[in-house]
Amino acid sequence: MGWFKVVGQIFPARTSGRRKTTKKAAYPAWWPLTVQALCHSSFTFDYPWLGENNERLEFLGDSVLQLLLSEIFFTRYPAATEGDLSHWRAAAVNARVWEKMAHLLALDTYLLVGKSNQEQISQNMLADAWEAFWGVAYLHLAWPKLQQGFGRALAQFKKVYGQDFLAYAMTYIDAKSRLQESLMQKKLPLPKYTCQVLANQQLEIGLTWQDQELKCMATSRKAGEALLAQQLFTQLGLGQTRPTNQAKEENTKRERK
Repeated sequence: MGWFKVVGQIFPARTSGRRKTTKKAAYPAWWPLTVQALCHSSFTFDYPWLGENNERLEFLGDSVLQLLLSEIFFTRYPAATEGDLSHWRAAAVNARVWEKMAHLLALDTYLLVGKSNQEQISQNMLADAWEAFWGVAYLHLAWPKLQQGFGRALAQFKKVYGQDFLAYAMTYIDAKSRLQESLMQKKLPLPKYTCQVLANQQLEIGLTWQDQELKCMATSRKAGEALLAQQLFTQLGLGQTRPTNQAKEENTKRERK
């Protein structure tokens, strides 16, 4: 699938009359910055004469995505506090979540990386490229078009992964903090984490709590500890994987009926 056909899933090309516009001609102004959005810093380090990397667009796209998510949370959860909204947004705007979104644009296929990164494209590289793409979109589209495009991306996420995007993001709301707070409230001991670097530079993360031992492989200690904390949190049945205010609102609606 070509790059512009992939982009068209989120931002459909405009057509003129009965004749459809060609994919590349549909996005003429996008082309230069789109290439830049696909250039990781390692690529421009190896080939500096090819132009800028995607870091500036990533900076812009990060702010765009935060605002898009802020609007969604603000509208969907009217009873939520400012603290709740900030907490949920922070959970959604992270590399683990954006990596899955990046696969919707086949960024693992189209991302340009340096020689040292060609064998393995990291989670952060994909997340950065996803943010850079939205930086490009912001520079070329009106805000309503961005909102519509993000809505299509969320729908595509559910279609591909079989899970609502916000529900998926909520499962990674600062999992370590949530686990620690829940255990402290119940006056239970806190878990202990270990990290071992293996021969292939992968990390083996471990979690020990009472008689339970959990392990996983991860590319970063933070990501591995968050994953294990979430697993233990779920096993112990300490909470829900969606915002509590949504559950309260649904219960209120049932009571009114």
